[in-house]
Amino acid sequence: MVKMLDGSAEWGEKIVAFDDAEMTWGYTITSALPPPFNAFKIDSFVCTMSVKAVQGSEEKCEITIGAKYELAEGVKAEDAPPIEPMYKGWADAAAEHAKTL
Repeated sequence: MVKMLDGSAEWGEKIVAFDDAEMTWGYTITSALPPPFNAFKIDSFVCTMSVKAVQGSEEKCEITIGAKYELAEGVKAEDAPPIEPMYKGWADAAAEHAKTL
């Protein structure tokens, strides 16, 4: 269960792929999303993330995160919320945390 820090929303997610050695994972949505993310069809949403070492560097990694999804019926592409800023925030936070390890 994912819960917003301010308590305004919660929804379910399920890890459907995890590879510790390759540093990849993916999840699907298992319950209704709060607005504005309810613009995405729950049964089509798959998020994936990977972390790969930058060749030639012992200190740098590349983080890739994104999602594949269909829009809910009646939702136009231009009306769907941008998820890239959220994923960028996750990647930036992961990178900052990694610096502390």
